[in-house]
Amino acid sequence: MKVQYKWGIITLTILVSLLSIYFLSFSLVSRNVQKQAADIASDANGNVNFSKKQKYLDSIWNEPVYNFLGKEYTYEEVKKNELQLGLDLLGGMHVVLEVSPNEIMKGMAGNNANDPKFTAALAQAEAKQSTSQKKFSTLFNEEFQKVSPGDKLSRLFANTANKGRINFNSPDDQVIKVLDEEIDNAIDRSFNILRSRIDKFGVVQPNIQRLKGTSRIQLELPGVDNPARVRKLLQGVAKLEFLQVWENDEFGPYITKLNDYLVQEEKLAKSNGSINTATTNDKDLSPLTVSDSSKTKSLEDQLTSADTSNKSTAKAKSDSLPSNQSTTLASLFVPLGNSLGANIKDTAKVNALFRRTDIKALFPPNMKMLWDVKPIVTTDKKEYVALYPVKRGRDTKAPLTGEVITDAQPSFDGGSPGVSMSMNATGAQKWKKITGENLGKRIAIILDDYVYSAPTVQSEIPNGNSSI
Repeated sequence: MKVQYKWGIITLTILVSLLSIYFLSFSLVSRNVQKQAADIASDANGNVNFSKKQKYLDSIWNEPVYNFLGKEYTYEEVKKNELQLGLDLLGGMHVVLEVSPNEIMKGMAGNNANDPKFTAALAQAEAKQSTSQKKFSTLFNEEFQKVSPGDKLSRLFANTANKGRINFNSPDDQVIKVLDEEIDNAIDRSFNILRSRIDKFGVVQPNIQRLKGTSRIQLELPGVDNPARVRKLLQGVAKLEFLQVWENDEFGPYITKLNDYLVQEEKLAKSNGSINTATTNDKDLSPLTVSDSSKTKSLEDQLTSADTSNKSTAKAKSDSLPSNQSTTLASLFVPLGNSLGANIKDTAKVNALFRRTDIKALFPPNMKMLWDVKPIVTTDKKEYVALYPVKRGRDTKAPLTGEVITDAQPSFDGGSPGVSMSMNATGAQKWKKITGENLGKRIAIILDDYVYSAPTVQSEIPNGNSSI
């Protein structure tokens, strides 16, 4: 019996040791990548350019950097599997952000935001906020009654933006309730936006939480060594835009144009016996070898005939290449539902392609490529992400932005999650025009340059109330 216990302990010790070595190997690889990035970003005196270092790390985020027993791991996967250290051991950033309730209330007040009594009460409430445990709306009401005794809050907040929630006869307690709800919703939205930005930043296991009873959000970002970039990322105003998507019959000819250009470039490189890295960036655009002998269509044809019935189970296909098909395009792009897409590991290569000055010249100046915010997991367990060509105005601005949204709530339409939103009078007028001009076409809902949804317009929406 003692011998059995002894071998059991030995076996357990071996298993634990192997697991420790396995996870420790990811930590070692991660440290080596970090060291390589620092070396690349260092000048002759050893000073590290953190922006250059982060740019390199971003470029390999979805690239394989570790091979363990035949299985390749990207840098993102390595970071997720390495031993996690807190701020006390690894260092990093501790940030506390505060959502400004006074800006929210100015927005709700509309034209009354310039009312002298409103601005005086708002300033006094803001001054007392740091030393009081009361809600900001309560502090504001107390100060408003001091500067305008007997006046009703509804006088300030009864407008088209708050229609259905506040009217001229609403009692103060009802107005305060609406103000509290709007402030809480704004903090929740800010929390979700920050979490999304941190996810895109690539920090592994960040700690982000809303401090209870306050309008503050606390973040702990282990391993971050570029404070300037983090501040810019966190402090930037969330940009919500509504932009028309170039449909496949419009976008397809430009893909054909791109294909023809790259075919000629590849032929020239082949005749020279090597790839001109100064022109094609061979490191970023390495072709993928394929062996299927079936006949292929051009990407333009595949987009035009793409199956749009079930995007969630769309399966990417690679076929043998005819003589007029660019190996670069075939290795990077796949038809994904009714959009063009790419393997999530190839997004950095695609970005590098479209950053090339000569490639930009092939596309209209008002066309911008934006990624879907979420990847699609196909039936073969691979992750692909859709790429949307969106139309910007002549001044590069969106025809409709988030400033016109007065309310947004989660909704379920036929069991599918969505967002129900309302707009102010200006937004409703623009939304009616946009939906009326784009019947049967897609409108992309974009936040921070990522597409969250691209529904097809079924009918003109006249009142600014819609679900997406």
